[in-house]
Amino acid sequence: MHTQLTRIVAAPLFVASIAAAASAGPSLVSYRFGTLSGQFALDGAGDERESAGGLFTAEAVVNNTHVSSGDITRLDHRPSTGEFNPGFAAISPFSVLFTINVTNIAGTSALGTGSLSIADADGDTLTADIAGVFSHVENFLFFNGISTNYEFSASDDSFDGTNGAIMIDDLVGNMFAGSTSFLIHTPVGLTQSFADATTNVDGEFVPSPAGVLAIIAGFGMATRRRR
Repeated sequence: MHTQLTRIVAAPLFVASIAAAASAGPSLVSYRFGTLSGQFALDGAGDERESAGGLFTAEAVVNNTHVSSGDITRLDHRPSTGEFNPGFAAISPFSVLFTINVTNIAGTSALGTGSLSIADADGDTLTADIAGVFSHVENFLFFNGISTNYEFSASDDSFDGTNGAIMIDDLVGNMFAGSTSFLIHTPVGLTQSFADATTNVDGEFVPSPAGVLAIIAGFGMATRRRR
């Protein structure tokens, strides 16, 4: 139990440290997506217990309850925005998917690590790794984390929405770091599985500071030692 509490207490300090390191440079790109469909599968087929884990996903969809939308914006000397209008998820090859492995559930807190993938109008992708902390307050589940290894994979010079685009010719081939946050509407938190929960996501990234990578490596080693 002592080990479990140590991990949960240390996690917010980890996120705060990385956020401070990442803020060393100006933001390059931001993104936001609303009305995603969030799913959580608790290990043990819904067995309610502390120290459990599970898998959380948030995906852009068009269904009877959710019609996702969003945008990606370049914030530096080449300002521009690609709009992902409502219904974009029904148009191939557009896609938005966040996948988080949830561990160390203890009360209203948990740790999460995973990845994100965003595909534009012609299949270009933005991917990254995610690590952070979940916290449940009343009817909302929050995730605050950092994102590393942001990378564009593109067949052209732009990342295209349904309307507008950002130019990425000078970003392809580089790695970036930043932050990602989720707001998930669910009264149950991570105590049981849930499906189709309204999820909003915001994120941004900057050039990867060396300090970010050092902090992540240190936290990973500390977590492994405590297991």
